Amino acid sequence: MLYQKLIIAGCSFSACSSSVEEANLNPCHWPQFLCKMLGSTQLVNLGISGAGVQSTSNNLINFCEHDYIDPAQTLVVFNISQLHRWDLMCTTNHPDSLSTVFSWNTILNHNWILSEQFKMHNKSHYMHQLAMNMGVDQQIKLNCLSLIGLMSYLEQKGLQYYFVMLDDSLHDKDTPEFFKKFLSTKLDHLVTVQNFYSLKEFARSTRNICNDNFHPDAQGYKIIAEHMFERITQSKQSNS
Repeated sequence: MLYQKLIIAGCSFSACSSSVEEANLNPCHWPQFLCKMLGSTQLVNLGISGAGVQSTSNNLINFCEHDYIDPAQTLVVFNISQLHRWDLMCTTNHPDSLSTVFSWNTILNHNWILSEQFKMHNKSHYMHQLAMNMGVDQQIKLNCLSLIGLMSYLEQKGLQYYFVMLDDSLHDKDTPEFFKKFLSTKLDHLVTVQNFYSLKEFARSTRNICNDNFHPDAQGYKIIAEHMFERITQSKQSNS
């Protein structure tokens, strides 16, 4: 067993069950494959379909502050989604929240209203109001600052962490230069798959993609987990 506890966060490219039994018996998503490879006895999946950076960062920090964490026995892995996504923290029973999607809402005492979910359900009033009152550039900046805060927090806690990219949008001209410079100092935490920078690029280029033509299929997720496991074990060996 390399890590007793595996904590996952991100969007639909990372969200799945937190059942270790399911991961061992019938893995179909990269967190489950990775859990089985690591021999972890605890799997905490904080991922939410449609999640942006705000929910990913705050779910991780909030969980780590509420739960006992042994840095020597804990591994954190998260995916960075698109920076234009916005997440609004809300009460657990808010009528527009993801009460049936975010299973940790009661334990963490918060829920989320996500822009990506409203796109899917044709409820765009929140997005329009936020864009009008806050500004897209400011939302991107806020997401960048959240990621800086998350990584700084994990390092301050002495937690080993890795991240993967949803797509290559962080290279866009809209991404602030200060964040590009910051991210360039964290490349030892970035996991790439078969030399592809992002999960979407890997899935589409190798055709390891499911019927929605968007997410990787089970074989694709297994390959992603194998690359993560190789990276993790190499780092563990070099540090021992």
